Amino acid sequence: MPMDNQAIAQIVQALNTVHSGTQVTAEQRHQAERPPAYSSLWVDWLVGGDSEICENAKESPQAALYGHHLAHQAQGYPDTARHFGLSLIENTIRYRWDDAHYSDSDRLQIRDAVVQLATEGLKPEGHELHFIKEKVAQLLTGLTERLWPQQWPELDQVLQTMYATSPTLQEISLVAIKNLADDLGPFEDPLAILRKQDLTDALICVSLSSPALQLAYPKGIKSHANKSVTVMPVLTDNVGWLVRWTTTMRDFHSKMVQPNFSLPSDSAALLRFHFDTLRTILEITHLKGLLEINWPTLLADYLELTHYPEFQKLAVELWLVLSNRHFSDAADRHDFLSQWLTPEILPRWSAIYQHYHQTRADDDSDEAACGLRLVQGTCQMIINHICHRSSRHSLPDYFSHLIELVLKMSESPNILISSQVMPVWTAAYKHKRTGEWLRAQLPLPRMLMLCINLAIQCGTVLHACNVDPEDSLLPEFDGLGLQRNYFVGIRLRALELIQQAVIINPADTLAWLYEQLRPVFARPASDRFDIEQETALYITAFVMDTPLNGLDPATESAVNQVKDGLCERLLEFSPLHEDTVTRQLQTFCNFSSVFQRNDQLLFMFLEKVFALMLQAEPEYSESPMARANGTIHNWQAFQVQRKCATTLVKLALAIPDTFLRCYPQVSEAAGRIVHNSRVPQSNKFHIYDFLLTICFHSSAPLEDKLNVSSSIINPFLTKWAELQPYCETETGFLELLGVPYLNQAQENIREPEYTLIKDRRNDLLQALSVFFVLARRTVNPRKPTESIAVVWERCLPTVLPQLLHLIHHIHGLWSRQFLTQIDPEFQAIVDMSELERRTLINNQSLGQLGKKDEAKAPSPRLGSPFQIALRALKNWLDIARETSYELLGLLVSLDNFYKVDPGLGHVSKLVFGNSAYISNYHWKQLIQHVIVPVAMDAPLAQLDSFLPGFLCPLLEFMQGKLTTEWSALVQRGLFLSTPEEQERYNTGEVEISDVTDEIVTENMLRSLTKAWTDLIVKLVNMDFVAREGSAAAAAPPTPTVTNTIEYILSHPALSVAVIRQFGMLLCLKDSICSLAAVNTVMKMSPKWVDYPHLYPVVARDLLLAAFQALNDPYHADNQEVIIGLVAVIYTTFRPVTDIPQQVLTTIPGVTAADIDAFNAKIVATGSQKEKKAVCKMFLQSIIGMDQSKWFAKRVSSTSRNMKVSPFNVHSDTVPAAHMSSSVVDLDPYFNLADIMP
Repeated sequence: MPMDNQAIAQIVQALNTVHSGTQVTAEQRHQAERPPAYSSLWVDWLVGGDSEICENAKESPQAALYGHHLAHQAQGYPDTARHFGLSLIENTIRYRWDDAHYSDSDRLQIRDAVVQLATEGLKPEGHELHFIKEKVAQLLTGLTERLWPQQWPELDQVLQTMYATSPTLQEISLVAIKNLADDLGPFEDPLAILRKQDLTDALICVSLSSPALQLAYPKGIKSHANKSVTVMPVLTDNVGWLVRWTTTMRDFHSKMVQPNFSLPSDSAALLRFHFDTLRTILEITHLKGLLEINWPTLLADYLELTHYPEFQKLAVELWLVLSNRHFSDAADRHDFLSQWLTPEILPRWSAIYQHYHQTRADDDSDEAACGLRLVQGTCQMIINHICHRSSRHSLPDYFSHLIELVLKMSESPNILISSQVMPVWTAAYKHKRTGEWLRAQLPLPRMLMLCINLAIQCGTVLHACNVDPEDSLLPEFDGLGLQRNYFVGIRLRALELIQQAVIINPADTLAWLYEQLRPVFARPASDRFDIEQETALYITAFVMDTPLNGLDPATESAVNQVKDGLCERLLEFSPLHEDTVTRQLQTFCNFSSVFQRNDQLLFMFLEKVFALMLQAEPEYSESPMARANGTIHNWQAFQVQRKCATTLVKLALAIPDTFLRCYPQVSEAAGRIVHNSRVPQSNKFHIYDFLLTICFHSSAPLEDKLNVSSSIINPFLTKWAELQPYCETETGFLELLGVPYLNQAQENIREPEYTLIKDRRNDLLQALSVFFVLARRTVNPRKPTESIAVVWERCLPTVLPQLLHLIHHIHGLWSRQFLTQIDPEFQAIVDMSELERRTLINNQSLGQLGKKDEAKAPSPRLGSPFQIALRALKNWLDIARETSYELLGLLVSLDNFYKVDPGLGHVSKLVFGNSAYISNYHWKQLIQHVIVPVAMDAPLAQLDSFLPGFLCPLLEFMQGKLTTEWSALVQRGLFLSTPEEQERYNTGEVEISDVTDEIVTENMLRSLTKAWTDLIVKLVNMDFVAREGSAAAAAPPTPTVTNTIEYILSHPALSVAVIRQFGMLLCLKDSICSLAAVNTVMKMSPKWVDYPHLYPVVARDLLLAAFQALNDPYHADNQEVIIGLVAVIYTTFRPVTDIPQQVLTTIPGVTAADIDAFNAKIVATGSQKEKKAVCKMFLQSIIGMDQSKWFAKRVSSTSRNMKVSPFNVHSDTVPAAHMSSSVVDLDPYFNLADIMP
């Protein structure tokens, strides 16, 4: 086809207009954006009169021809036009390669044109721009992925010629190979994935020399199923790319070590390309290739170049790649290590490390980062290659010298360096051969002292994170949460290693530890925090928790003697700092075995704990007339008192029969606590929990348990019955709360009247709390027993009706009807307090806030009497609501629950009648504590009569609620738009002053959505029980079901309503919930195919939702997994229904021929990964992303990001708390009670 010079001129003119830095008229811009009518270029390829000239050029079958003309330097076009010409060629290769317009001959011409452009079409040496060279390299990579090796076996010779011609062509050849390796690895280019085995085999062939290739594959590389020959025709004298590159790098090094030599900038850039390309190839190449380049010498040479820190860093990156290589064969690992562990290399390695030994943890320089990566690589090398679980070889030579280097690293004053070594010791002691060597050669006290010192270092950093979070963040971490998790994990490993030493040699290790711990516990009491005392408590807890089985009598006696001594020292230890007291109490939980056999120590413990509870008075009073200082000391005393009570509960769970032996004394002491007016109600709750735990977890006969529990429960049943009139009506409930009195009295609150109201409220809350404790200690939804039914047979008819009324009336406080009846100032009871807001933002209790926040933390008892009364009422409502939810969630698993009046329909109306008005935080609690148990724990016999009528309207309501509120949120604008921002918020890494009400509101909606997502996932993702005859897709499910999930899937209306939720969740602008929906559907789709009634909702609705998400830029980072979802749904359901194919026909621009070709490729592929790649290639032209972004290179996961990775330490996700409860317009919602049965 002849060149259209007029079209070329129009393209250049359009590019000049678009890229001009000067002002252009509207007419000029219009002309640039509209193609000229007389140009033959647009006759057949004009797509809409408003399309841009440049974009239309990409659609022409002559695009590659025009691109070559524009890009060639001989034509003299500006660099912007040359780059656009390269983009035209790239578009042809990437997106039009398989078009019918191109014959095989045309494709070979395009290939040769690109090679000619690379070798002859660039500017003279030193004058070509980097982005031009990079684009040419990308063109070579694109051709390689489509043609090599079968259709372009001479490519390696082409690249070798380029490499030897000039620095510019050397750079292009390096980048082309690196791009190919990246596409096969971290970037997962779809075409490269489809041809991965061929390309990988060919890349290995050309990277190794001929002798190394013969050693690696003496019989040749195996051909793979359904593939043509994959072995490259390699020349017998080929030196291979690894040797070729490393020879050049050694030549560079020989010049760099010469005195007064300065590396030119262009040479430095070329050396960087060598490092980058070598790093990508080292991740996939064969071991024989590594051995022939003598990698330790190369790395040591560059690591010693202290005057070239940039190349030290690049050498460390190579070290990290090599240390993380995995070789399945033990002989390969031995050969790999033998080059490193030599008398020549190890001393050089030790000298290199010594340069970094004294660096500080807060040093953010590249030099400190290099030192840390050097240690990381050394540790990973030992773990992966010496402590490998299947290693059968003897220890490598010079292993003792290596251990001395590791010991030196362990003793570094830099916590980041010393902490990196701890996983090495853990792995080495667990490994048979290295463990035997260490136990024989390394003195036990030295190892224990290393662990203790590291635990102290970690504790110091963690304490600084709590006291001064702003200034304690180390440069290696992206956030304070990651830093905390990392050091918590390292301290845990140090303590586990001490525990391992106790297992190996119990008597001697415990005796040595006892001598180290005794003086720490004997220090004079101080109210200052002592990190060594805290570490001693951690060590004591781990030592006491160490399982020691099969000890001989003498050893067991010695061990028990040391444990008794530790317990005595701990009982004598009387710290004054609240954090240390809390840790001490937590440590007592590990002494259950001691208390079980030593009554004297048990009574000493009980005496200490009960005395501490009465001593640590928080001066707590709800009276609005009492003046209180509200200091942090009182709040912390309250926390200490609570820890005392929860410690008793934990020990009662461990040794209930031991406490039962002395129950009269325990009950008497507990009575003094619960009748003490200075002990807050919430702490008394734990004392009742302690007593009921002893009762129901002991081995006493059921009759004795009922007698003991009745003595505790009966008084509260009486109180509960007395308060019944207040809970039956809305008026009575408001009177119970004191709303009429407070609304009228305002600032004229009088003590006698208010005290009566307060006592009545507390009686109800105390009874509610005791019932909840009883349920928690008796009800097990997974293991219902007859004894549980006996326990609740008498209580449930009294407790349940009033409980349902209580929840209903609490919800009613958020209705407009109530809020319009009270004074505006009184409406604060449904708003979020400043104290709550602070604790929500920091996602922790007030006692955990940083020390510098103590002065700013608002006291819960300051303000006018009326404000104090409102605050007390709000706190009461918060506790009563959550406790009611949790109690109801436990009771729903009882068979008697469904037999107690009111009926099931009335249950739903009472619980959900006013629920449309409550805040998102309340809804989240309701879902977690009530709806999940109702849906998942209901007895199977009750499912048919209850579950559809309960879940179907709820699902419809929540879909409407979430859709409406997310739409409003998107219109207002997102503040927490990424998972990283949400993580920073949830881990308290944001300043309270930076958090607006809008951010809190958004986080509450995300938190509610997360809770709803968790519920929906649970409704379909429990263990699936296969049915007889389910292999036939058309066979209906068997009527008999064995779990809730089987029932839901067998119920057409219910299953469709549940699964339809995934379509909504998938499209929401919340990455966490969207990914959860995607992963669940991907996992469960193969099981849903057995239910024909699900075909429309899965194969149509969810598939369309996936396409919608793909068109949403918000989900751009998750496109890979969403495309995987499309592949799973399409390939799973296409064989049984034509619905997926019908969905594709509705997409604009997709023809029947396209679909047939797509189906053929899907059938021809094997693995799910290949099917996903086919889907990506098919979808690239129909989703919302710009085509140019489809193959955009992301940052490689290799060590460009020089951050420390926590060693499998995961933070516990703490649910965010509730949002502001201001009234919102709920007209778009229907009242849930109106559609309940």
